[in-house]
Amino acid sequence: MDILEEIGPKPDFVNLFPDKFGRYKIRKGEKLEKCLELFEPKTEKWWRLKEHIFGLDGENEDLNNLIANLDRYYPRVRENSTNFTDVIKTVKNLQENGLETNFKNISKNLNKGSTVTYEYLRKLERWGIFKTHNKKDKIWLINDTLPMVNRGG
Repeated sequence: MDILEEIGPKPDFVNLFPDKFGRYKIRKGEKLEKCLELFEPKTEKWWRLKEHIFGLDGENEDLNNLIANLDRYYPRVRENSTNFTDVIKTVKNLQENGLETNFKNISKNLNKGSTVTYEYLRKLERWGIFKTHNKKDKIWLINDTLPMVNRGG
């Protein structure tokens, strides 16, 4: 935490204790932007933080291309872990089969807990990959216009 105080973004939401991987969490946008200085530009960690803060760049009409790029830049960590493309494919499959793409169905089909499922859905919506309908029982749908994972080559 000393390095964060040194570069300026006084942590306003940092866990007092690291998680099991030794990581601390900061949640404020401006503070995260300042943290980009901690990473060498165009490295994997820098790109992930940049995408987390600013979203994905450009437009991409091809869902398969988007999935391939997400698999490339956000690969599965462990064999039984979930990644972004698992969630996209689950929503696509539910849509194609005329089933409701609500939280309960998505979570059940992913066979993952609510926190994991919600975090993926929230990020995919923020990135513009999903759009939502109905505030009471939210429905997630694949957006007509998709963003691109554009890491400049």
